[in-house]
Amino acid sequence: MANHPHRVIKYVGKVNELYDGVNVVNFDGLDFPVHPRQIHKFEKMNANISVNVYMLERVGKELRVEPCHLTKEKQEHHINLLLIQPEDTYIDIKEEVCEDTDDDDHLGPIPYHYVWIKNLSRLLSN
Repeated sequence: MANHPHRVIKYVGKVNELYDGVNVVNFDGLDFPVHPRQIHKFEKMNANISVNVYMLERVGKELRVEPCHLTKEKQEHHINLLLIQPEDTYIDIKEEVCEDTDDDDHLGPIPYHYVWIKNLSRLLSN
């Protein structure tokens, strides 16, 4: 993966790769895209995977990185993700996206997507 790690061909097989005959990633019962509030459910179904989710929040003219979901316990396979959305849709929705409420429609029509954070310190140092 040293050359062009961002290309789908480099990681598409990793999602369903088998280790010792056991499927590593279980997505049963999750809707896609996975809502940030479902990350804890994903972690429960995949005991060896932990996930931190960060998101961008608009402050004046700048965007800053804020935690959205921080795992309670770092596991063998730890993943940091950044929740992104179209530039013109960044509003102060941190509470609506991350807080645990019964209403799953807080994101409304705003499209969002997760990207892997390869180097968290590099992202945060900006």
